[in-house]
Amino acid sequence: MSDLTAHTIHPNLLRHILGNLHCLLIRDAVLDLFTEIVKTPSTLLDPTHADLSEPCWIYRGKLLNIDGQLYSVTDAEGIRHGSNETVTVSALGVPVASQLCQRNNPIVLQSTDIANYQGSEPLHTTTGRLLLNYVILVDPFGSLVPYVNAEWKIGAIEEQLVDYLFTGRLTVDQIKHYSRNIHWLGHFTELAVPNFTERSLTIDPKIIARRDELLKQHRAEIDAGDAVVMSRIESELVAMDRESLKGDVSTLFYDRDSKSYDNHRKATMILGGMVQNFTDGEKKYSFIENSLEEGWNAENIPIICNEIRRGSYARAKQTAKGGEETKFIIRVFQNTRIIEEDCGTTYCLHVNLTRDMAKKYLYRNIIVDERRITLGVDVIEYYVGQVVRMRSPLYCSTKNGYCYTCMGELFRSINQELITMIAVNVSSSFTLAALKSKHVTQAKRIEVRSLDRFVV
Repeated sequence: MSDLTAHTIHPNLLRHILGNLHCLLIRDAVLDLFTEIVKTPSTLLDPTHADLSEPCWIYRGKLLNIDGQLYSVTDAEGIRHGSNETVTVSALGVPVASQLCQRNNPIVLQSTDIANYQGSEPLHTTTGRLLLNYVILVDPFGSLVPYVNAEWKIGAIEEQLVDYLFTGRLTVDQIKHYSRNIHWLGHFTELAVPNFTERSLTIDPKIIARRDELLKQHRAEIDAGDAVVMSRIESELVAMDRESLKGDVSTLFYDRDSKSYDNHRKATMILGGMVQNFTDGEKKYSFIENSLEEGWNAENIPIICNEIRRGSYARAKQTAKGGEETKFIIRVFQNTRIIEEDCGTTYCLHVNLTRDMAKKYLYRNIIVDERRITLGVDVIEYYVGQVVRMRSPLYCSTKNGYCYTCMGELFRSINQELITMIAVNVSSSFTLAALKSKHVTQAKRIEVRSLDRFVV
């Protein structure tokens, strides 16, 4: 489908899924349910037995196609591969279809249907959220993590898991189990890459018409290499492209980050856009005015070749700078440890705890009325928007090291003493910027209305 709407699934099929949730951990079963795939054919011997005429995976809940109707295997233990054998089956009363359900089929759950929902009212959700909740939350953690019945933001979920780990409500083995499951499910390209739609493979003609209008209108500025005008043109066209794709299922793929629009779709469908020149002349940027889909002109080839060289140079040469800084920082901090609980300093760092910075201060300690308060997931919300007095390693008075109170409770909870890898985060930013220059060449215009955040 090319939109975000879906019809309800057959109630008997939903009962089958809920009665065999373990099948959501079996690749063969997930493909049978969510993708367009030929269901395993079989021959009915009597009302409760069938003969498997083709090799297939056999497990309880396996779906079979018998004369255009779905049957479920009921007597298998574990998972095995077999053929030419008889299995016990149960008719579902559901006609065979190439695709039985989609991730956004609306369904209703009761409190007994899945371990992590225990509400008193029926829960209106989708088959996709049921799949995610069972595989990622229920299988590793049981009923501990409540059912997530909203758009999945894995960062927010993992913040909650860190809090549970920090407070001892789950174990490291459970986190490893979670990690295995999430990576297993993430490799289902059949489910996780919904970008092969008509709208995602084309461009709205109105965008191209507007592009040509803007190019004509700003010809003098473009020829002069005006980066501000170039950036405005790109921003307007990319915004139009975003708007044109709204409601298409492919946005589940493209909306993951801005690079999909700002770089990939822009260059492929709209125009190559501004490219930094390879020389130090007055004209810092060139502008490729057509798209890869239309075919780049001969005069664009030197610009493109220089851009390829510039990106490769940055990746090879500038990453060395990040590596050099990393080695220097490791040498400086290699013997630096957290060696005591609390240095007792009365000095604090005054921090304006803005919403966008709050995550970076999770589990740090603040001082309120001479009391120490740890900024846990729930606590930090109260202090967002306030200026707080925060214990900081900048003011730690521990001799020959640091204390846990100034460094933060996360270090204490995992009993980490060495802080070298935390310091390396600074130099890693240099390396990451160099690596990104290989793929992202767009210059961006940023409007700054206040310098307060940049003043030390």
